[in-house]
Amino acid sequence: MELNKENQSIEEYLKKNDEIIQALQDENDTLVAKQYDLFLKKLRELDPFIQYIKSKGIYFSHPENDLLTKIGPIIGYNDNEYYIYSLKEGKVKVKTKYSLDDKEDMSIYTFIAKYDFEKIMLSLEHIRQIPKLHADQLKHIVEQRKKWVEQFS
Repeated sequence: MELNKENQSIEEYLKKNDEIIQALQDENDTLVAKQYDLFLKKLRELDPFIQYIKSKGIYFSHPENDLLTKIGPIIGYNDNEYYIYSLKEGKVKVKTKYSLDDKEDMSIYTFIAKYDFEKIMLSLEHIRQIPKLHADQLKHIVEQRKKWVEQFS
């Protein structure tokens, strides 16, 4: 009789735990959906910058690495991969650093569920800086060319 009582206690514990897990999973899913909406809202807010960058043929960059791309904003990276939001396809392109083969694309929703949302949003915010960074880079190139012209004239 003792064993049966213990099994019933275990079953009650596991059932209660399962209810807790389900509630937390539901809340997590709701929050991921809200983050997805925030991502799309931020993209709409940044659209004038994105259109300017695309129309001028400027590369998208990231503040923490040296990758450049025309595909779209670089929204994350790790030691082996870069994650680029494809403006044309509306999904995340996974580019590997040390291979010519790309991994399978993923939806932005899936990416948000797996990746650090703060890093995603800070990466998007970098888009505002790209036009100025491009101008600064061109200014540096022009100054260097002037020096060469003077030096070799």
